[in-house]
Amino acid sequence: MEKLRHELRTYLNHIIGYAEILRTDALEYGRGSYIGGLESITSKADKVRRLINFFLDTDTDYSELSGSEDIKKAFFVPLMQIITDTRRLIVQFKREDPGFVHDGEQILYVANQMLQLVEEEVIDIQLEELFAQGRDDHSFPTVTSSRGDSQETLPDFSDFDIDEDFQGEKSKNPGKILLVDDSAASRRLINRHLSALGHSIIEAESGEHGLEMLKTQTPDIIILDVLMPDMTGYQVLRELKKNDDTSDIPVIMLSAVQNSDSIAQCIKMGAEDYLPKDFEPSILKARIDACIEKRSLQLERQQYTRALLESQDNLARELNEAASYIKSQLPSSLQGSILSSVYFQPSAQLGGDFVNHFWLDESRLCMFILDASGHGIRSALLAISISQLLSTGSLPGVDFSNPGSVLEGLNVHFQIEDENPNFFTIWYGVYNIQEKMLHYASAGAPPAILLNNGSGESSQKNIELASRDIIIGALEDSTYTVQSQKIEAGDRLFLFSDGLFEIRRNNGRILGVEEFIKLLTLTRGNPDEDIQQIITQIEALSNTEYFEDDITLMELVF
Repeated sequence: MEKLRHELRTYLNHIIGYAEILRTDALEYGRGSYIGGLESITSKADKVRRLINFFLDTDTDYSELSGSEDIKKAFFVPLMQIITDTRRLIVQFKREDPGFVHDGEQILYVANQMLQLVEEEVIDIQLEELFAQGRDDHSFPTVTSSRGDSQETLPDFSDFDIDEDFQGEKSKNPGKILLVDDSAASRRLINRHLSALGHSIIEAESGEHGLEMLKTQTPDIIILDVLMPDMTGYQVLRELKKNDDTSDIPVIMLSAVQNSDSIAQCIKMGAEDYLPKDFEPSILKARIDACIEKRSLQLERQQYTRALLESQDNLARELNEAASYIKSQLPSSLQGSILSSVYFQPSAQLGGDFVNHFWLDESRLCMFILDASGHGIRSALLAISISQLLSTGSLPGVDFSNPGSVLEGLNVHFQIEDENPNFFTIWYGVYNIQEKMLHYASAGAPPAILLNNGSGESSQKNIELASRDIIIGALEDSTYTVQSQKIEAGDRLFLFSDGLFEIRRNNGRILGVEEFIKLLTLTRGNPDEDIQQIITQIEALSNTEYFEDDITLMELVF
């Protein structure tokens, strides 16, 4: 007892002595702005002196004393206030008159030593014999000192105005903080400080309690004491980072032990920061604000990611539904004097491809392939709407047996506008069975390929049916040239989209139209088999089953 009383009073005398020296120097050198802070330190040191006299004087009757935790709490608060005042003064000294810094640092060092003595539970050890009798009432009693007849009341904890010493701006990002510390005094001090900044505080008196609370609470940040009985802060931190539900919550470690190995271990285990228990309040505020802002941004990113994934899922579902609808609108295979087969494979983003054939009358078969600009549902629906206009003959003033008239009618109806870029390419043909003639026109589309069976007048085996006319929607007064081609029995016509010949081969080169036409020449004249053969070869050349653009192909055998 004597040793403890001596150590505490020695430390206290140093604090008061250096404060008086600094006060004298301040008056001498005209530093009046320092006086208030130094007097505040002296006043709080006097509070500590009264606590030492009350608890550690051998003449005091201890039979009615409260528990040791309340004693620790009573010492802890004024010492933290002295440390805070001193830190503020040192900052001011360094800025205005560095000659005062040394003595200020002496006060800070001694106050930290006193705080460490309290925090390491030396008081509990020294006073253990005083609490052997125990009592049910844990309030501070009024006791009689043998030094006189007057009664002295133990200073209540509320006597120390924490808010007075930790005043500051409210946090810009108030959050929910879980405070895990076995010391009730530490929890109360930090709670009062952070609550004054606008934060919502929940407390846990042990690591186990903290982990249990996290099953029902989701704080923005966790402040965790390192040295706790039963389950240490290290163990709690390890559990936090192992759990997916808590691994992203920032953790600030607090400890009276400022050891580089301990700091390194905590950071390595995933702690956001590590602060000493004699923290400067402004530093803690800044660290907490930074962590909460980081946490807020993290949650925003997670929310954005979830929304993005949900949007992508919805878009993928809508694209799949649109692709299924497009496939349902494709024409059925022709049987009889003319055979046909159609293949359509949408890209992941769904393009604007569509292919169709329909009978204009008993002797004239219309056929076309178009590619609306862009990707997505809008382009796909545009392609479907164009197809319906053509197959139902709904374009006013258009002769559907004349490919040039059809393209000119489409060009007037679908003009490019700033808010509605409706341009597209199209190849349109009309085959007359009686004349055995194919009349066609093209607006920026890939050429149709006619494979001649060699029985007619033409010796050319592969004939490109194309024109250089402009895409639909570019110029309102555009005209389109109609061309004609004689068709012989056994001739085969291929209509295809650019997605087939613009694939990238394994060597990185684009396949190209000429190479694609070579693939067509390898077919045998059975539309269904030919289509499958071509698609298989395209997949092998590109080494993929997923294409960047729609894959559309139609074969007609005459």
